[in-house]
Amino acid sequence: MSNSKVAIILGRGNSKRLPNKNLIEFEGNPILHYPIEAALESKLFDRVIVSTDKPQIAELAIALGAEAPFLRTEEVSNDEASTYSALNYSLKQLPETYEHFCCIYASSPLIQSKRITEAYKNFSAEDADFCYPICKFSSPPQRAFIKKENAIQMPGQKYLWSRSQDLDPHYFDIGEFYWGKVSSLEKFKSIYGGKIIGYEVSELEAQDINTTTDLELARLKFKLRCSNPTNS
Repeated sequence: MSNSKVAIILGRGNSKRLPNKNLIEFEGNPILHYPIEAALESKLFDRVIVSTDKPQIAELAIALGAEAPFLRTEEVSNDEASTYSALNYSLKQLPETYEHFCCIYASSPLIQSKRITEAYKNFSAEDADFCYPICKFSSPPQRAFIKKENAIQMPGQKYLWSRSQDLDPHYFDIGEFYWGKVSSLEKFKSIYGGKIIGYEVSELEAQDINTTTDLELARLKFKLRCSNPTNS
């Protein structure tokens, strides 16, 4: 049977830099609560599945309203496992086939259902292979320096005296979710290939969480958004 859309929330349990980060308390809830809530609130998905290697995370996912019908193997859950390998493995565990997937990282407490929905509308309208939420660099990376011992160098020096406002803006992948066609995932063996579009978000919505400092910055952004809904 062919369905339309599935959410796969990737939440492995052996994070090294910030252990058990998917279970950390974040403003009254475990971090895992927020991506599950956003996916369910969007009402876009036939199924919302948490893909993990840890029974504790699977049990929490079910309690929060998602599904956890399988546990990932260590091979697709270790530090070397790519997003593609974990996502591909997860899709192959399902008896149904889907046209579109939304791969969501479990450690995304700033995620919102409206962003998932808006990104999907753009992705669908553009008939893209993949869609990434992106954020603009606050400083132009064209003028970045590298440091060797106590000296700094600007590679190439092409933009050494360029004004920031004259340089093309560059963006980074915020590492929160990806929309994609299942057929494109199979074709490119990657979540990168073909026509990729970006869905731009503000710095307030972008925070990768790998350290305790990252976690505190995410808390501050969450509180700021809550105190001023126009920021969200």
